[in-house]
Amino acid sequence: MKTSTETDKIYPAIFAMQQALEPIERTKTVKTGKYSFSYAPLDAIMDKIKPLFASNGLAVIQGVDADVLTTRLIHMSGQWVESETFLNRDHANMQGFGGEVTYKRRYALSALIGLVADDDNDAPAAKKGPVIGA
Repeated sequence: MKTSTETDKIYPAIFAMQQALEPIERTKTVKTGKYSFSYAPLDAIMDKIKPLFASNGLAVIQGVDADVLTTRLIHMSGQWVESETFLNRDHANMQGFGGEVTYKRRYALSALIGLVADDDNDAPAAKKGPVIGA
């Protein structure tokens, strides 16, 4: 994660926004052979956070540049916090690439603002292995 040199205005705004943020309904479900999970789609997340962003002087921009999705949370003071998410360019078609971008936009935005927008079902499926650094 990267930040502007100063963060004394953006961090309190993020804190205030998080305090006002209510749970987002998970209206979409993915079902595969072994598991299923529910999540809030990107448009529902944006609908919920836009008023909170506006009232706290925040905005978000996301852009794709080469193999990276950049998500930047901006405060009206000019301060910012951003993260980068690498993209897989090996898709059979643009629909596959577009799907990945939408998926990663949702995850990157949720992570950056501390939002839980999908079921946490990854941990049970994780394979047990040696603890690195232990």
